Amino acid sequence: MKKKLLVLLVAVFILAGCGTKEETVTCTMQEADENMTMDAKIKYVIKDAKVYSADLEIVVAANSDELDLDAFKQSYEELFANMKGAKGITYSSEVKDEKYDFKMNIIYSKLIETEVDGFSNYEKEIISDRDVKIVSAQLTKENLEAEGYTCEIK
Repeated sequence: MKKKLLVLLVAVFILAGCGTKEETVTCTMQEADENMTMDAKIKYVIKDAKVYSADLEIVVAANSDELDLDAFKQSYEELFANMKGAKGITYSSEVKDEKYDFKMNIIYSKLIETEVDGFSNYEKEIISDRDVKIVSAQLTKENLEAEGYTCEIK
C-alpha cells in the first residue's frame, strides 16, 4: 500500500510534456481484502506545465478486528514525521468512526529548501515532482491509469 502511495505521488516526476494552461488531474483507486478497504484520491493542479499543488486523501476502513487502525495511523505519522509543520505542507491523520483518514496538501512554490533538507529520503521522493520543468496532464493520467488508478482531467 505504501508502494502505491509512493507511485502515485512520484508519478509526475518522470513525465514530460507541454502546455501553458491550468489543468487538474484527479485519480482514485480502491483496494480491498478481508481486513480492510482503502480508498485513495489524489489531485494534481498543473499550471503553466508545472505541478502547482497536490492533494492526497487515503481512507482505510477496517473490515475485521484484525486491522489495528491506531497502529496504521502511527505508521503513517512516522512515515511523514519530518514534514509536519513544514511550510507548504499540511496534513492530518485521524481515526474516527472505524476509519483511518489521512490527508495531505502540498503547495510546491511554498516549500523551503532548508526544511526539505531535513526530510527523509522517502519524504523527498514524495515532493520530487517540484523539480520537474515541464509536466503533461495527459501523460500523468496515462501513467497513473497504468498503475490501476481511474483518472480524469479537467
